[in-house]
Amino acid sequence: MTIFLYKVDRFGHFYWGSNEILEYSKRRWFVNVGDTILFARGRGDELHFFGTSTVLDVNVEVQEQKTINEDSERLYVTKLQLDEVESLPSDRTLGAFMFSLTRVSNFSKPYLNFRHLGRIEEADLETLISGTINTRRSLYFGLLRHLPADWRAYLEYSSMAENSAKGRYEIDRTFPIYELQGLINKLVIQPLEISSETEPAFRKSLARMGLENPYVEAKLPDHDSESNIVRERQASRWSISKLINRAPGLLRDIQPSWKMINELLPENQEYIDTRRDGNKEWRPHRW
Repeated sequence: MTIFLYKVDRFGHFYWGSNEILEYSKRRWFVNVGDTILFARGRGDELHFFGTSTVLDVNVEVQEQKTINEDSERLYVTKLQLDEVESLPSDRTLGAFMFSLTRVSNFSKPYLNFRHLGRIEEADLETLISGTINTRRSLYFGLLRHLPADWRAYLEYSSMAENSAKGRYEIDRTFPIYELQGLINKLVIQPLEISSETEPAFRKSLARMGLENPYVEAKLPDHDSESNIVRERQASRWSISKLINRAPGLLRDIQPSWKMINELLPENQEYIDTRRDGNKEWRPHRW
């Protein structure tokens, strides 16, 4: 059995009353009796998977048509007779399930992995039918997707390296979500917590010393003094006082989401190879 994605708002026609598909294409659609059709509509992350059906009959006609240049080309007209359409729940969107679908390898534009008449893995169809979210995969790729490119690359490779050092990554092909969680905690959450605790005393001490807006200046050392002068002018600068003053507000904004992420992660870090919690397949991905 092969599973095909059919977008009802693309070229071709799906006749609801008679459960027929009439598809016009320049390439032959190799669909057979017994195959499954997964229906979808919409664009981008809002691509909505709304039903499935089984192919009962296939009829293919080949027509010749003229192009703009008066050349002749083949046009395949595929007519399918389908069984009754079984509806999926209304929440089956690509944006909600993309991280749990093994077909997705492009996380910046996941809809590119779901083309009209394209094939769908059986495991992904089961995921959409059951509505089961893969927690580890979703948290790992979901957190990374919403980070700036430089931070994403650093945290992804660092968490993968830590995971590999523990001997789990290549053996079990697990997503290093626990390592990523630890890195974010050390780089973001803990500094915000420390800054929030010290903010009142820090602000008072600065005021007493008359240092209301001190700066830390990062410089790139160079033996060439002339080059060093240029680099000093281009050095990155940031205000310690502003960072610490903003820490309590930032921590309040982040804490609810961070608490939810920690609650979603299962306590048992061991890899469980099941349809419900297993990673099913590791595929190279792109951002």
